[in-house]
Amino acid sequence: MRVLRRLICSLFLIGLATTALSAPPSAAAPKPSVDFDGDGLIDVASGAYDRIDVAYGTGASVWIGWRSFSATEVGSLGQSMAAHDLNGDGYTDLVVGSPNHTVGGKTPGAVFVLYGSERGLRTDNVRRLSASTSYSDALGWSVAVMVGSPTLIVASAPGLTVSGHKRAGGLAVWPVDDSGVPGKRTIVTENSSGIPGVSEAGDEFGYSIAASGSTLVVGTPYENVGKLVDAGTITVLERKGAVGFKGVGISQNSSGVPGAAESHDQFGFSVAIDRGWIAASAPWETVGKVQETGAVQLFRYQAGSLKPKSGASIHQNSPGVPGTNERIDHFGEHLLVLRCGAGASLAIGTPIEKVGKKNKAGLVTVVPLGSGSNCPARSYDGSAFGGAVESEGVVGYGIGLVRTASDHDDLLAVATKKSDSLVGRVDPVTGKRVATYRSLWGSSEVTGFANPAS
Repeated sequence: MRVLRRLICSLFLIGLATTALSAPPSAAAPKPSVDFDGDGLIDVASGAYDRIDVAYGTGASVWIGWRSFSATEVGSLGQSMAAHDLNGDGYTDLVVGSPNHTVGGKTPGAVFVLYGSERGLRTDNVRRLSASTSYSDALGWSVAVMVGSPTLIVASAPGLTVSGHKRAGGLAVWPVDDSGVPGKRTIVTENSSGIPGVSEAGDEFGYSIAASGSTLVVGTPYENVGKLVDAGTITVLERKGAVGFKGVGISQNSSGVPGAAESHDQFGFSVAIDRGWIAASAPWETVGKVQETGAVQLFRYQAGSLKPKSGASIHQNSPGVPGTNERIDHFGEHLLVLRCGAGASLAIGTPIEKVGKKNKAGLVTVVPLGSGSNCPARSYDGSAFGGAVESEGVVGYGIGLVRTASDHDDLLAVATKKSDSLVGRVDPVTGKRVATYRSLWGSSEVTGFANPAS
């Protein structure tokens, strides 16, 4: 199954801190966006194959194995995560995807909710959320929290069979009550009311998802567009009622979208949204005669109407974008919108980019979106994050952010140095490294970083 190819799946929950960098909270200090134990210090959690590693702002660290809260095997625990105080008690809670969770010899996947407390994340009241007991739904491949009334937990299941169509894909949606308890599950597919498109075998609807406010962006990179195999689409959904959605589907053949859909572009492989910007990548896009160099499509999204920004398909030969298009760069495998001053910038991970003579060393590129951003265009290699420029370093395989008390987000990425992995935090305004942290899991191949709900 295509969605299970990437089994090296770790995910960092955003908000890194160490004792040296953390100060006791004051009355005027803003509450951190990720704080499992409510002490005013930023905490971090990461998925590590079959466990969750947690580093608290005090310097203490623990790891939570699946056996501490589940009687059945929890595979790829922490492949995706999202953080939010679901029950309003002042402690951040953790939503964790486990797309290879095993039940009765099958691997339908699952989502787990761990609640914060004065002592940090608890394992005595973990809630397991499921969608079905079919062979390989991959539930939890990607997760998001949509804050609203009610707050929603959304998890993708790109391997879900719909009306007999294998790997058509879908979303599982749970409303969360004021006490933080998820309610009745709703399954959303391309056959659902208000959702554009039709469920077809191999679409993998929900391979990527991203949420901001009442808007959910869904990537379906293996959707065929006419006779164009795996050209890919995205679906932009607005909440309708408690758990319903309505939206619009977009391909590279849609009116106003620069370029054209082509077989195997995989448009929608990664999606990102914030501050009225939507980004969707096509990492296998051929630009000119440069095969599989990759490109990213930008959209402005306002008042329930998707409006492609004129000429906003960017690649490494675009004006103002660092770098040069090269064969099989796969520019845009991972995307993240950074809040920067009054505007925004896009962080773009290109993990198999060749840097100098180092194959698959990887880069993270930051590009301002429109006006108002104070994070200028730059490319960051492994050395920028405290590691080294190394072959197979795959910098940009995972990118994330720290929402700071300043007017901009900091950028996170995993880098390597002599086979050791670490996490670097960079100030994208100055381009300087703020801190370097030793990775908790020992692998550079991280799928991404989960941000707090916005």
